[in-house]
Amino acid sequence: MSKKDDILDLDIEDLDALDAKDELSEETGEIENPDDEACEEYDDDYDDEDDDKGKKGFNIFHIIFAAIALLLIAGVVIMLVKWNKGTLSDYDPNADTSEFDTEANDYIQPLSSTEIDGKLHDGALTILAIGNSPFADDGDSNKLCKALAKELDATVINAAIPSSMIAQSSESLGECTADGVSLYQVAEALTTGDFNRVLGYGEAMGPEAYKSAELLRDMDMTKIDCIVIMYDLTDYLEKRYQVNDYDKDDIKTVYGSMNVSLRMLKEAFPYTRIVVMSTPACGLTSDGFYVDGDTVDLGCGKLTDYNGQVLSACVYNGVSFIDVYYGVINVDNRNEYIKDDYHINDKGAKAIAKRFASLITLSD
Repeated sequence: MSKKDDILDLDIEDLDALDAKDELSEETGEIENPDDEACEEYDDDYDDEDDDKGKKGFNIFHIIFAAIALLLIAGVVIMLVKWNKGTLSDYDPNADTSEFDTEANDYIQPLSSTEIDGKLHDGALTILAIGNSPFADDGDSNKLCKALAKELDATVINAAIPSSMIAQSSESLGECTADGVSLYQVAEALTTGDFNRVLGYGEAMGPEAYKSAELLRDMDMTKIDCIVIMYDLTDYLEKRYQVNDYDKDDIKTVYGSMNVSLRMLKEAFPYTRIVVMSTPACGLTSDGFYVDGDTVDLGCGKLTDYNGQVLSACVYNGVSFIDVYYGVINVDNRNEYIKDDYHINDKGAKAIAKRFASLITLSD
């Protein structure tokens, strides 16, 4: 047999074998693929490789998480140790911290260069004091006037009227005698030269009030270098109104009377320094107990509200304001600086004068 015949016989046998395999596949319903076994082995190898990668990734993630957790725990431990150990404090139980107890609402407004240049100098520093009890107590022996004179090396003319007030009970001067010598009436008399009303009502109030009215009438305002105004808590106790939002010049209110009075005084005496001092922290309620001016409202506001209205009028008119309430005599130390409920004693007068001198610079 030739080689050609052998090849033909081999091909026929191979084809017969393939046909037999196809027939078997048809009977079993499966189709055999000679590459199936190799594919299966490849798939198994691939799955094993994925498992190894997953295991490696899983292990790295947990290691990182554990490291972060350890760092956080270490940080917390260190903070707790430091907190438990504490730090050295610079607190001194014997230190004087009274200067930090309150914050004074001072407003200091010196004279302008033009006002200073127009001022007449006579070589003597003269101060005019107007108001009520802070200056009126003890008449010519008033402790506050003497303390200011000594601290500032000045002559202080005391023209304060006892029992007078800032605001009036009515604009038409009715039955309240004190209305005729209010701050507004005094300021109007000084700026116009008409003292008939102040003299008349001053005489009705008593000899001390009339004496002050005469002193005001005879005043040579060209010699006055500074006008100092200070009232006690009478407006607060008498429940005078604080402010009229519809009429800022309403003299029946503390703000209105102060506003108009300061404006008149500044216009009439532009070369004279004006300083207003607040009401100290003192006073009585109707049942005889000390007033806490920060909290007690007797009907028209707290005492600090009244001082706030005075401050507002000063700021509006460019007039200096010294906060005696928070700066000198406050709720905590008032027993040390006042006597008989609200009258300033010698120690209180010296403290006020010292603060005045530290804030206000005057020239003759």
